[in-house]
Amino acid sequence: MITDHGGVNTAVAALVTKLGVTQEETSVSHQQTQAGERARAAMDGKTGADFDRTYIANEVIYHEVLLE
Repeated sequence: MITDHGGVNTAVAALVTKLGVTQEETSVSHQQTQAGERARAAMDGKTGADFDRTYIANEVIYHEVLLE
């Protein structure tokens, strides 16, 4: 996951630079940031299978929201 998402993040950053896009915070981006912070907090202290289950559940919800 780190390798895949890291590659995507690198490609997006390069495209943003190439296009000269300026990122602006919106209500949607703010909500996504808050959701990420809540997800990270939910995983704090978890290890092994417990961490994996929490992580996977969060990823499913996150990707479902993105597809809406």
